[in-house]
Amino acid sequence: MEHQSSIIDPQVEALLQADSSSKEKKQPFLRRLFSSKRRFVGVLMVVLVILFLLFAIGTRGNRSLPEVQTALLSKGNLTETLTVTGPIDGSESVDITSSLHAKLTELNVKEGDRVKKGITVLARIDDEELRREVAIAEGNYKLQIATKEDRLRQERADYGKALQARDTAQLDYDRKSALYSVGGIALSELEASRNALADANRELSLYRLRNGVPVLSNSFDIQIENAKQELEKLKTRLDGAVLIAPIDGTVTRVNAKVGRFADDTEDKKPLITIENLEQLQMELLVSEYNIGKVRVGQDVSIRADILGKGNTVSGKVSGISPSGEKRSYDSSERVIPVKIQITDHNSKLISGITGKAEIVLGKAEQVDVVPLSAVGTDKDGNDVMQFVLTKTGGHSLVQSFPIETGIEGDMEIELKKNPLDALDTAYEPRYLTTYNSDLADGTEVRIAPEEAKQNGN
Repeated sequence: MEHQSSIIDPQVEALLQADSSSKEKKQPFLRRLFSSKRRFVGVLMVVLVILFLLFAIGTRGNRSLPEVQTALLSKGNLTETLTVTGPIDGSESVDITSSLHAKLTELNVKEGDRVKKGITVLARIDDEELRREVAIAEGNYKLQIATKEDRLRQERADYGKALQARDTAQLDYDRKSALYSVGGIALSELEASRNALADANRELSLYRLRNGVPVLSNSFDIQIENAKQELEKLKTRLDGAVLIAPIDGTVTRVNAKVGRFADDTEDKKPLITIENLEQLQMELLVSEYNIGKVRVGQDVSIRADILGKGNTVSGKVSGISPSGEKRSYDSSERVIPVKIQITDHNSKLISGITGKAEIVLGKAEQVDVVPLSAVGTDKDGNDVMQFVLTKTGGHSLVQSFPIETGIEGDMEIELKKNPLDALDTAYEPRYLTTYNSDLADGTEVRIAPEEAKQNGN
């Protein structure tokens, strides 16, 4: 019976299959699409891969080349400067001090007073004790002179006596020699006369003579000179008890008070400071690494807070020290003092403040200028720049050339001579705005798109 039920009429089977096909066609489109999802994803992946390969092939030539930033040479003006900060002072300045341990009895000036050289009495110091010392020294000096004169008179008188005694002894000896020759006296008498003459000559030999006149030993002159020097020293100190202006100028500091000891000022400051404020100056300490570019006569622009923002005064380099000095105790760098004469006399500048001096080391007008970043150095330490040369077929190759630089500004530097002037190129050569030591000569590069467009590539 089971065997009979498995037998289906062919016509019935055909109807069943037709009915099933009809039901499948009635399903929604998306359901039928996602029922074949694997086939869809596979086709999509193949399409994407093909598109990627086509894009890679089309851009392979450019994407594998390093991109560089370049520029064309251009003209410009450059000013090379050196900025150094330093104090502003009078062109002439004097600190008045005293070594006298005596009290100030007068103080005749105050800060801001104008004084005249050799005329204005600034202050007076108690000189009573000094005057006593001068009087004693003067007396000693005169005493030494008188002592020498007395001794010289005595010496000459003694010499005259000794000379007379010698002449007498000579006459006596001559007379007795004649008598002895005729037997008129004994030999003993002649010997006695000879000995007396020898003693007289020996006495004369003790005297120092100059042109036949007795002179004294140098000891007297030494004592006189010592006494004279002591007197002059005390007189100088006495003169220092009256403080007189040594220069024309303005009193800028007074650290003295009447009744205070002149050699004992507060913090050991000068009693009085005088400056010539009619002519201000700066003294700058320039590094040994920059001093080679500084020259007397160079223009200087000076800024200071007191002038206000953006305002400057003019100056000139007026002097360069012939020797350097140590910058500080913990630095091996040496600095050289440089004087700046401020030529603006009607400015608001005052002495004692800090200014910033900008020394003009050099100027260049309408020269080839390039960024500082464009200049590099080769293995030998020479300055070089990298240029992009366009070859046949549009290939852009890097090539470095030695260069000579000139005036250096804050951001740019002068290219003294274009190293590519002699080259015959289809396009005006461009240079790399930033030197890249990783790019060897002959490396093909891709110029930044906007620059390539400007260059006609």
